[in-house]
Amino acid sequence: MLKEEGVDLNRVVLGHSGDAVRHHDYLAAMADAGLTLGMDRFGIDHFASFQDRSDLVVRDVRRGYASRMVLAHDTCCYIDWFGPGTLDNLKNWHYLHVSQDVLPYLREHGVPESDIDQMLTANPARILAG
Repeated sequence: MLKEEGVDLNRVVLGHSGDAVRHHDYLAAMADAGLTLGMDRFGIDHFASFQDRSDLVVRDVRRGYASRMVLAHDTCCYIDWFGPGTLDNLKNWHYLHVSQDVLPYLREHGVPESDIDQMLTANPARILAG
């Protein structure tokens, strides 16, 4: 539907794609259509574990999709959607989780620096370019 409306799919991020750890074909089809997969919500482990989420990124990099992914933790400094204490168990949902935990995991599992740069710098620059 977006394509029929003239939307440039190269500038669309399919957020929360990192939750879909068991839907490999769907994610590949979305990336092949031109969407960028938002591998976000790192630190929110009740949708997908850290390892499952990270392994999904590793697998998709190996399948050639580094140019179709962006990485994020999706955290915020204030949120009023939940009651006090509701999010206390999300110890890794913070601004340093991607750099301190996710990137080392990706490197340890063979993701090259060029692909990490692609996901963190080149892809956001492409998406946000006007």
